[in-house]
Amino acid sequence: MAETEATNFLRVLLQKDPEQVRTWLRMVWAEQQQVPEKFNWLGLAEVSTFRAQELANEESNESHSESLTWAEIASSVYEFLAENNLSFSERYLDSLMGLRTYMILKFGALPGNRVLDIQQIVNWFFDNLHISYEEALIKATDWREALAANDPE
Repeated sequence: MAETEATNFLRVLLQKDPEQVRTWLRMVWAEQQQVPEKFNWLGLAEVSTFRAQELANEESNESHSESLTWAEIASSVYEFLAENNLSFSERYLDSLMGLRTYMILKFGALPGNRVLDIQQIVNWFFDNLHISYEEALIKATDWREALAANDPE
């Protein structure tokens, strides 16, 4: 029963204006709004991402504004999922960074913006880089030498 209620709630929520969805999310984060048991957070993030990308391709400025609002919603939810489900955290952050990259390519970088700040992607990349700068230089030199010798191994 709880799953059906959560599914219906998500369906109704996604029929709303993105500004209303963003307001609902803010109330949830402030613990002023209840969320149905078994709510599909990933579904909300994925549909919001799809809508953001779809609206980014339209011509009107109003569509672009809505696109950024949906992207903010998706960003909030992906961050929430990453913080609360560590076993899939990397997957959620990959999705978030993919969305940010797409939106930056469409609208340009905007420092300090929740979605369009390119520095967030750069920081995420270097935070997740698992080799040192020195190791990367050594490997790059080795690869260059192997390519020059036409040795794929």
